[in-house]
Amino acid sequence: DIWEDELKRRFRPAAFMPLEVNTLVRKNTLTIVRPLALGGLSAVYLAKPENGKLVVLKESVVPDDYDGQLKEKAREMFAREAQFLMKLQSNSIVQVLDYFVDGGRSYLMLDHVTGPDLRQYVRQHGAMRESLVLDLAKQMAEILDYLHSQNPPIIHRDFTPDNLVLQADGKLVAIDFGAANEFIGNATGTFVGKHAYISPEQFRGKATPQSDIYALGAVVYFTITGRTP
Repeated sequence: DIWEDELKRRFRPAAFMPLEVNTLVRKNTLTIVRPLALGGLSAVYLAKPENGKLVVLKESVVPDDYDGQLKEKAREMFAREAQFLMKLQSNSIVQVLDYFVDGGRSYLMLDHVTGPDLRQYVRQHGAMRESLVLDLAKQMAEILDYLHSQNPPIIHRDFTPDNLVLQADGKLVAIDFGAANEFIGNATGTFVGKHAYISPEQFRGKATPQSDIYALGAVVYFTITGRTP
């Protein structure tokens, strides 16, 4: 159907080679421990600094078929949004520690947050009870309110059960962000398998703060039913 055809067009397969274990990046100061997620032109890795605790690297590659100007604009937008994310200070949002380019690839370096994400939790325990879902929904709304109150508003773009970690004390932490701009986001595999949480306008490359609220509703549906909307 039209929806599936559009998915295939936007998220076409691409020859993308993820980094191998023990690869050094960031001027040889970070060692790749293992991949956490792979898809399209994007990957997420667990990495270890020379001295310090484990961190997470979110890697994005500008597609080869972009012309020079589009590539440059995509990198500029990615860098600008990365700088905004690094300024965020909230216990409910993963801390973005750094942004860098290495080997033509753009990276966000994030704190490593432990605990099951909501998809893992539901897979292990089944649909959540209503009282817990209501508490989590309030926490999600507060996370999005904080992001959207920034100047300019920060749109998460990937607000899904996979990116919300439930810690032992019941607190939610939003981890990872969608591709940092429309140019990269429309060409990577970030959204493959997650299209049930994407609003129609975001799917067309026009994400707004309301797009995150649409995703929040879809996450609530998933947690209380145990089914993808």
